[in-house]
Amino acid sequence: MPVSKADASCAIFLVGDFADALYLYWRWAAIFLHLKKRGKRIGIPNGFFGFKNGTVKHRVCKQHIDTLRRHGATVIGNLDIANLSVIQNISRSGFQAAALAEFKFNLNNYLSNLSYSPVRSLAEIIAFNNAHPVKVSSNIFLTKSRCTF
Repeated sequence: MPVSKADASCAIFLVGDFADALYLYWRWAAIFLHLKKRGKRIGIPNGFFGFKNGTVKHRVCKQHIDTLRRHGATVIGNLDIANLSVIQNISRSGFQAAALAEFKFNLNNYLSNLSYSPVRSLAEIIAFNNAHPVKVSSNIFLTKSRCTF
């Protein structure tokens, strides 16, 4: 359930903010056209996806890889990468710590620039969640609010 004070902010959360420059690039087609894959080499490590053949996830990943090829990318499969298990582990790779800190910074920055938002910071979201504990759970926001950057 999205955390929001009103249906309007919930709708913005679910649909996206058309004022956000990145919104235009959230769709695959726009990403492919924007990045101009022709001539780019994209490597896919062994075991990167970990989906069994024939599953929906496997078919979707294969379709996206095929789309990259159709847009001119050279896709190199079956790469052996040292320490792939560390890279894929969000805690051991450092990704989790970085993502938590970036989330706090970017969310506060984003909310502070929205004139129509009922909340202006992560602290206000947490305060709302604490005031309405039955409706929402803010454990993840509390964790992210403790991050320093």
